[in-house]
Amino acid sequence: MAKVLEGLNIAGQGLARLAPGRYGIKGRAGVKITELSGANITQLAFFPEQESAVKTLLKRQFKLPQLPDFSASCQNGDSLCLRAEMGKLWLVTAQPVIAGLPASTAKYYPLDISASKVCLQLSGAEAASL
Repeated sequence: MAKVLEGLNIAGQGLARLAPGRYGIKGRAGVKITELSGANITQLAFFPEQESAVKTLLKRQFKLPQLPDFSASCQNGDSLCLRAEMGKLWLVTAQPVIAGLPASTAKYYPLDISASKVCLQLSGAEAASL
């Protein structure tokens, strides 16, 4: 167990531990918990009718290629976007982003949740059901 926990407190390695995409190994289930360090997490919440506007925001403001599917993620060199729920995104960046967001993004209720830096990595055939 100690081997798994080595390096979690090394600044700058936290974001690298969070690989984008879907997780799951056929026939095996697993949960991996790590703590992010050196990263800021900003939550954006939106309604279904705002989805196309959110896609545009992600492309223009964060240079992200797309709006991720549910329980998936996408990234560019500077930002990682996780779709936590149907109408909720988490943007993981090295620097805080709320102050630099255009005033028009207030309708997405930007919230700094950087204190919530525990990451659950689920895998296995039934991971999506969690």
